Amino acid sequence: MGASLKLGCIFLASGQSKRFQGNKLLSEFNGRPMIETVLGNFPCELFNQTIVVTRYAEVAVTAAQRGFTVVENDGADDSVARTIRLGLDALTPNLDGCLFSVCDQPLLTARSIQAIVDEFIAHPGAIVALGYHGKRGNPVLFPRALFSELGALAPGQSGGAVVAAHTPLLRIVEAKNRLELVDIDYRADAASLRPLF
Repeated sequence: MGASLKLGCIFLASGQSKRFQGNKLLSEFNGRPMIETVLGNFPCELFNQTIVVTRYAEVAVTAAQRGFTVVENDGADDSVARTIRLGLDALTPNLDGCLFSVCDQPLLTARSIQAIVDEFIAHPGAIVALGYHGKRGNPVLFPRALFSELGALAPGQSGGAVVAAHTPLLRIVEAKNRLELVDIDYRADAASLRPLF
């Protein structure tokens, strides 16, 4: 990481996995709970602060064991907007940018995270997202200047609304494999990815 830039990361882990019909973060993927796969593959050394926002005790324990700061989302509102806001409230005040990542992309690689960070270091005012063939996906790294807009998102909105409002700032880093961008919403999604290992 560039010595002059300080970065945070917020994992959004508060969803109820209704389409999955169970807590997908605790479901087995490649022999261990998906949350362990995702957090275990993440290059924490690239970031000054790493946060997991969750409403699930099991996820909180796993995150804490791996050195992540845990923020509890204990309200009835499990919207992405509230999860983002809780994460932002926990950030230290001196960060230059923050990566927002979901916890259901188990094939996301540390190499891609490094590429996002490198692009942001080269263009520190940009919004940098992982994508494939020019199509934006997750995760997304936002500059500090947009934190207030992210914190003001309404229920039903996500960080995509902020990206849409600032499209000239968007820079897409190409994933080496489209499967890195696959997020697991249904049990069949997880089953279809397992044979790739």
